[in-house]
Amino acid sequence: METRSPGLNNMKPQSLQLVLEEQVLALQQQMAENQAASWRKLKNSQEAQQRQATLVRKLQAKVLQYRSWCQELEKRLEATGGPIPQRWENVEEPNLDELLVRLEEEQQRCESLA
Repeated sequence: METRSPGLNNMKPQSLQLVLEEQVLALQQQMAENQAASWRKLKNSQEAQQRQATLVRKLQAKVLQYRSWCQELEKRLEATGGPIPQRWENVEEPNLDELLVRLEEEQQRCESLA
């Protein structure tokens, strides 16, 4: 079974060799371009993940700082004998599991954009 197209059947071996070499070079170039594009996408995705991880660490540090600051204010209020306002009591802390799910969703969204 012949795999060549009808036009290639009528070509001289040297001409056929040149056509095949050109096709091989074109495919190699296309593969190199595709690989470069894939590496760029991967690099961009990794950079986005690093930026997001840095942001998460900064936000976690701010939350800890804020909690510490609130605890210090509460201690000062208790030390002076002042009542702690009701709105500060019974405040629900954000559900860590929900926050992690939202973070993962954002990471996936960022990856799909890169």
